[in-house]
Order: sequence, then structure tokens, then C-alpha cells
Amino acid sequence: MNDLEQGKYDGYRDIFDLLDEVKQMKFKKGDKVFHKNLKLFGIFVDYAWENPNEEADVDFEMEDGYIEQRHVSINQLQKYPSNEEIGKRLEGITVDELRIKIEQLIEDLENETVNRNMNDMEEGRYKTLCEVLDLIDEQKK
Repeated sequence: MNDLEQGKYDGYRDIFDLLDEVKQMKFKKGDKVFHKNLKLFGIFVDYAWENPNEEADVDFEMEDGYIEQRHVSINQLQKYPSNEEIGKRLEGITVDELRIKIEQLIEDLENETVNRNMNDMEEGRYKTLCEVLDLIDEQKK
């Protein structure tokens, strides 16, 4: 994962940290996932038959482009959401409160980088937060 992708991921993680009241997503075959410890993106294959509530099989793309299937703990996986999924998770949430919190995250990031250019990771995070604000505005219409 490059720095821009990591920044985008961090932005999504910021958003989901704000939505702790929202139920956790279930994984389905073909979902793009991120392994928190390995810091790798992968494609969800299936829940492990031995212990489906705790383990899963995931195809990870390695640095050399090779696909490696691994048996991993579900609690280390995070779904890498689409804008549509984010929109669904926003339903029923107090949008104005969420907007204020996201704006604060953006302001904090801008203040951290006021005297320098944003690096790729910060830029990715910033873009993600701005995209989610746009999505909130669309949901309010």
C-alpha cells in the first residue's frame, strides 16, 4: 500500500471511529478488506469452516503481485468501504453532529500542515474526509 492509499484508509478509519454506534458489517465473498496488523489489502474469500465466527480466508496481493491466501483472525479485518456503503452507514446518524466532527478532523489536519505541504498520506486522508462531507450533503437532499 502506498502512502496515498494509507492516508485514504486512515480517513475512512477516522469516519468509522466516529460511528461507533453503528453495527459492525458482516463480510461477504469478494469484499475488499484491510488487515490491520499485516497492513495489507485483500479480497475476502470465505469464513473458515473450522471456526467461522473468528477466522476467515483472505487473498492478499503481495508486493511482487503474487496472490497469497491466508487464514486470518476476523478481528484483524476491516472492510474497505465504497461510498455507497458509507452512505448506508450514515442513515439514522445525527448528520449535523457528524459533520461537525469531520470538519474538526479536517481543521486539525490543516493546522498540522499549515507551514508545509501535506505528504501523500495526509493528502489521502484529507481527500477522504472531504469526500465524506460531500456524501453527507448528498444524503441530506
